[in-house]
Amino acid sequence: MKSDKISWPAILHYHGENELTYIASQSEWDNDADLHVGNYEENDRLIDCQGSIYQLNQRRNNVITPQQSDLKASLKEVTELVKAHLSEQGSCCVSKLFASSFAEAIAIAFPDKL
Repeated sequence: MKSDKISWPAILHYHGENELTYIASQSEWDNDADLHVGNYEENDRLIDCQGSIYQLNQRRNNVITPQQSDLKASLKEVTELVKAHLSEQGSCCVSKLFASSFAEAIAIAFPDKL
């Protein structure tokens, strides 16, 4: 289950959905069966605080193990995901949102998690 490559925290982005899920650490991933046992769609992905993208379709012993892809999200892309997430949550003025790093974008989306 362990992936030493993921820089935590990370966000789950379900393809076609605006809502994001915050994951603080490897232990949270390991201890929450909803995260690592569930079924993910082909384009669902985990994005870590460095912008690395992990695919969620590798299953071993009925457990999902995030697999790093060759892709990296751009800061602009993650910022747009955060804007959509915040808008879905009812936040206003999200069009003015700015983040200078992936970690800052994640922190803006989930201020109560830090």
